Amino acid sequence: MDNALIQAGQNFKKGQEALKTGLFKWTKDYATASMYFEEAAKLYKQGRDMDNAIKSLNMCVETNEKMHDNWACARNVENIINILLEKNSEQVIPELLKQFDRAIYFFRLADSAINYVQVGTKVGRFLESCKRLDEAKEMYRRILELIEDDGIQHIKKDIQNSFVAVLVEQQRHVEAAKIFEREVAINKENAYKSPVCSYALTSITLFLIGGAPEMAEEAITTFLKEYGLLFLEFRLTSAVFHHSLSRKNSKSVRECSMRTLKEDRKTSTRR
Repeated sequence: MDNALIQAGQNFKKGQEALKTGLFKWTKDYATASMYFEEAAKLYKQGRDMDNAIKSLNMCVETNEKMHDNWACARNVENIINILLEKNSEQVIPELLKQFDRAIYFFRLADSAINYVQVGTKVGRFLESCKRLDEAKEMYRRILELIEDDGIQHIKKDIQNSFVAVLVEQQRHVEAAKIFEREVAINKENAYKSPVCSYALTSITLFLIGGAPEMAEEAITTFLKEYGLLFLEFRLTSAVFHHSLSRKNSKSVRECSMRTLKEDRKTSTRR
């Protein structure tokens, strides 16, 4: 047996011993137990025994929760998720979604929303790679709702782009268009500091691709009426879209939209 696995087993047993009580040991030593379980998890992972690594991390969560250490619990669960992702199998998806629920719970208790967004992005991308687009879409939608509830809209860009990319992949262009239309309304007071023109153009593009020219025309009218000279660039560019539509060149517009979304996601990942 690999030496790392032997040491892992020894550490796991020491963690269990720390949780026992007896005649001269009246209380459980959660801090010591957590330390041993965490070391066991590292060694199990080193020895490629992923199932026991997860088992050890689950014990870490239990002991850290007893000590009300929400941050430690959240990181333990994040490590479980990383191991499940490393398995790279569709079979882990039910457990992956269950563990992500736990991650959201503990990261929110630890007042660290940015971490559940980062973890959710990784899980969502994995679901997309498995072509489980419905699960990915609902995950992104849920995270966006949590971001709204937590009042941290400034970190939603990556998740929102992922959400829109899935909608476009599923040919749900009108639903995607409405997201960008809403972004225009949200950012209208800060138009010089935010990509409002880009949001508006993307919204209209997606309405056109989705076969909803009336909604595109209504959006154009609203944008021009509400924002006036702020959309001078938009006035000029919208003519190009009308020209493309009149020439029934929607395929090239769709390809342009998809390319923009993909490039934005790559940029966000590099950051």
